[in-house]
Amino acid sequence: MEYKAVLEDPKELERLVYSARSCWEQFLIVDGSLENDTWGNTVTGCTLAIRTCWYRSLAVTLIRRLEVRIDGELIPQEDIYFQVEDNPHVYRLDEIGPEQSEEYWYLNKYGYLHLRKPGGLTKGPHMVEVFLEVFVTYHNYPDATYQKKILVVE
Repeated sequence: MEYKAVLEDPKELERLVYSARSCWEQFLIVDGSLENDTWGNTVTGCTLAIRTCWYRSLAVTLIRRLEVRIDGELIPQEDIYFQVEDNPHVYRLDEIGPEQSEEYWYLNKYGYLHLRKPGGLTKGPHMVEVFLEVFVTYHNYPDATYQKKILVVE
């Protein structure tokens, strides 16, 4: 089944975000965190830091959906990798499953989004959008957060 991005459907984005209980959306995207990634002398993509917007720490397996759009371009799901700060494990979104139920994204740790984008981003400002949906096990509903922010690549 083909993935249908919420960021491409404004009505669904509004429905999910406005039905959620999160009140920390203004903290989702970490200021000053957008930078290009290099492997040797080759720019392979970029990294962006986000914070969980739930009031408790979460098992990584509870991430239901994570989408990123930069300068209007939706980053394909297969090009988004997630890593909790100080954790050596990096997962492509579709690799996150029951095996990560004991790996936690603590409130005081950033979640790093490693975005595969050959050539990376140009220096200067970029419009970044992030949509994060987590499953809240004891409420039996998802919680969705969205933020749009201008970040600068130095």
